[in-house]
Amino acid sequence: MALYSRGQLAELRAETGIEYDQLTLGILHIFRNPRDYAEAYGQPLGEIPAVGGGAIGGVWLQIIADILGASVLAVAEPQDAGARGVGALALVAAGAEPDVSFLRDDVGIDRTF
Repeated sequence: MALYSRGQLAELRAETGIEYDQLTLGILHIFRNPRDYAEAYGQPLGEIPAVGGGAIGGVWLQIIADILGASVLAVAEPQDAGARGVGALALVAAGAEPDVSFLRDDVGIDRTF
C-alpha cells in the first residue's frame, strides 16, 4: 500500500449485503500491523485509552483488547474527551500548564478491558 493511500467506505446500508461485524473485525485486524512494528522496535503498545462515542459500549472495546492483546481503558465520559483535549492544549498554549500530563489525573477510567 502506498504511503499516502486512503480508503473510504460510503453509503453502507443494511441492504448493501455487507456484514458490518465482519468488516469491522477485518479493520481491527489491520491495526495489529503497527502494533507488531512498534513491538519489533522495542516500543510495546501498552494501554490504549478509548475515547469518543464508540467507547461508551463495552463489546467492541473487549474485541479490540482481544485482537490487539493490550488493555483498553474506557475513560469516563468518553464523548467529551475531544473537548477536554482541546481545552488542555489551550491551557498549554496560554502557558497555564507546562504540558498535557495533568489530564491523566483529571480524566478517570471507568472500565478496563
